[in-house]
Amino acid sequence: MQQIIRELDRQEILRYLGWRGGELSPQMDQLLTRCIQSTLETIRPNYRYQYFPIASTPEGIQVEQTGLLLTGSSIARHLEGCHSVYLLAGTIGLAHEQLLRKTMLTQPEAGVVLDSCGSAAAEAVAELADREIQRLAAGEGKYTTPRFSPGYGDLPLSCQQPLLSALRAMQTLGMTVSSGGLLSPNKSVTAIIGVRDTPANQTRSPCDACLKRGNCEFRRRNQVCYRSKQG
Repeated sequence: MQQIIRELDRQEILRYLGWRGGELSPQMDQLLTRCIQSTLETIRPNYRYQYFPIASTPEGIQVEQTGLLLTGSSIARHLEGCHSVYLLAGTIGLAHEQLLRKTMLTQPEAGVVLDSCGSAAAEAVAELADREIQRLAAGEGKYTTPRFSPGYGDLPLSCQQPLLSALRAMQTLGMTVSSGGLLSPNKSVTAIIGVRDTPANQTRSPCDACLKRGNCEFRRRNQVCYRSKQG
């Protein structure tokens, strides 16, 4: 679904940049403002999601009516008590990626900021879709889990391809995936959102499922990544 994003979260962008707090210099503030504006002018936010029942098997969690099998203990814990999922794919399009490549060649410092703006924009796309899914589920008296993406915890990136195929994301969004599981356009997101009949137990931290917990730059800076903020 084509969307319009009119603003980006400056603090989110600074987190991606590894900003440790303190007042921005006038030059940095101007650069950030300029890169945000360039990003808003070039992105083409779009997403697609679809509801599927799931079934537990000895091999993992099968997303029915698709070729997607969700393996690993992290996703099993995440979907505990769920009877179905929404699969989600979203992207900001190729134009921003092309602008980023040109900027990196001529203005590397601006390119780094522009890259973080693109990451924040992709997260904004996922947030838009997530809120829409939450409203749909709530309208049916259901509850949703936070988003869980391939590559998070021990859910392998190899499930990117069947997830995109289930959503026809190449045809509808122009999204593809490499043999290594990397998405194109680069600033794209995929996720699994569980659906259940009762509220989930929220005592577990989203960080508990993450394989990077012991070596996390965000935790060292006393910050959280976007996945943790979903919890």
